[in-house]
Amino acid sequence: MFRLATLAVVIAVVYSYGVPQAPPPPPQYNPAPAPQYVPPPQPVYRPIPWYPVYWWNDYYWDSWESSEHDHHHHHHDEDRPSCRNLWTTCEGWLNKSQCRQADISYYYEKNCKKAVIKCNNYGRQMQLVTGDGVFLAAGTPVTKVATCNGRGGWKAETPDNRVVYFDAVRCVTMAR
Repeated sequence: MFRLATLAVVIAVVYSYGVPQAPPPPPQYNPAPAPQYVPPPQPVYRPIPWYPVYWWNDYYWDSWESSEHDHHHHHHDEDRPSCRNLWTTCEGWLNKSQCRQADISYYYEKNCKKAVIKCNNYGRQMQLVTGDGVFLAAGTPVTKVATCNGRGGWKAETPDNRVVYFDAVRCVTMAR
């Protein structure tokens, strides 16, 4: 057994004599350090522009429009384009039992008069249409904002993004 082990060692030494040595290992790989995490810049906080919140209670709108607050707004009136208040009428509607008058509140935003038009649900689905019968919105209840167009009338977008001009609105109950 010892002879066999010695023979194996001798054969290994003889065969390895002509074999070149393995190349030295490459130098240690040191990649560039990973970039440090830089947090994004802090956002600039600005006051949010005032937009009316339509689901506030009606007391807010009534008190805002009341005469006790008129002194806050009268000095700007000469700078603003004038628009007559919207009419809300059921005149000309064939089925008067389906027609209701809209609730309308007004406010100014950046010297532009706007109207918040609301159709309370009256227990049914409602459509908001112009005096000419152009469909503006539907739902339970319906709320739409119209903008003064500067020439005495009002404008709003329809659900298909068309701009329509009008001076009267009405609420119509939808058929069940």
